[in-house]
Amino acid sequence: MRGTQGLVIAGLVLSAWAVAQAAGPVVHTDYQPLFNAAQQSGRPVFIVFMPLTAGEVTMSSRNYMLHSPSSKQIIHALYDVAEIQIQQNDERYVDYRRKIKGNYVPFWVVATPEGEYLAGGDGDTIGRSFTKDWRRDIAAIGARYPILSKADREKFQASLAEAQKNFAEGAYKRAATTATKILKVAWWPKQLRDDCQKVLDDIVDQGKKDLEAANRLLEQKKVFEAAVAYDRIVDAYSYELPTSKEAKKTLVDLYGKYGDLSRRVNENKAEQEAAALLKQAEQLEKDGKLREAQSIYVRLVSSYRSTTRYVPAVKGRDRIMEELKKQSGAGESTSASSAPSSAPASSAAPADDDAEKEARLLLQLAKNYRAAGMKDKSDAALVECVKKYPRTEAGQEALRLTVEWKVDLPKDWASPGGS
Repeated sequence: MRGTQGLVIAGLVLSAWAVAQAAGPVVHTDYQPLFNAAQQSGRPVFIVFMPLTAGEVTMSSRNYMLHSPSSKQIIHALYDVAEIQIQQNDERYVDYRRKIKGNYVPFWVVATPEGEYLAGGDGDTIGRSFTKDWRRDIAAIGARYPILSKADREKFQASLAEAQKNFAEGAYKRAATTATKILKVAWWPKQLRDDCQKVLDDIVDQGKKDLEAANRLLEQKKVFEAAVAYDRIVDAYSYELPTSKEAKKTLVDLYGKYGDLSRRVNENKAEQEAAALLKQAEQLEKDGKLREAQSIYVRLVSSYRSTTRYVPAVKGRDRIMEELKKQSGAGESTSASSAPSSAPASSAAPADDDAEKEARLLLQLAKNYRAAGMKDKSDAALVECVKKYPRTEAGQEALRLTVEWKVDLPKDWASPGGS
């Protein structure tokens, strides 16, 4: 494993060294030019802090880091480099010094292009015998903080914006996944990392609020509403969060205590999902994106048959199918009109076809509700079919089912006479 890591680091050093050589190695002597260069290159910075006067050992350590051929190759390949004189009124140096263990000069620091401390050490970490360990370690540190170009940072910023949008829409699990991925890779800029961490912190806070609201519903004996709230928490938040774990445990307990609660919660969830999908499909259809809308309508028809959105979805699916047929046939109509027709024009479809189709949808909806154990909704759909479309075949079948299923028709309803 260590050998593989060494090969990876060596590859990074050699490829980056070629870039550094093209520009020529530069050792800055002040912070501002150093950080300006690093923000352009996207690399971390490497700073050697030297005292005003230095003995032989200190100078040897400094030369080993900055000027020996092997170290020089590593340092300039992975970092923007500076050598800065130690001044006790230098607040940045004082801050770095607090984080460095050891007391031997020269001190060295690895920081972000904005100056945030990442790693560091004193002269003793270099080794009085100047072994290869320090070079290996400094190369490994550089490999942990690879170049993040402007394009990389813009990409991360766009991903963060998407995570923030997901959070605003209540898609907390997706927001957390995106923010976490950014934090694993983007070691700078600080603002980007802070904003990602804020998304994660806000998710935790929102989860606590949602759990408190669900608990209040349960305290008020609103069992169904509480179960729906707990179920939403489980769906919306990562299971690693204590909030999600507690909601899941409470939900399981409630399902065990109330036999039909799980079914009712799942029915409610299906209704909510179907409503959202139908709204999306209708908007796409309105915008003229027929194939995208059709895909959602088909999904609704196949996966949400027991919901009240089933009938509108079927109508939407059929409506778009007809429109797409018209569009595909539009190109043929011009050439067809110029040629004499050998067959008489077909008569228009009877108006009763629409009534039969809608009645059939209501009848199917009633059957779906019945199969799902939703008797009230099934009865309502069946009665509506009988009342609205009594002269259709589907209406007649619905009427027979009212007898078979013992469904009461309204008192003011009377079977239509005549043909």
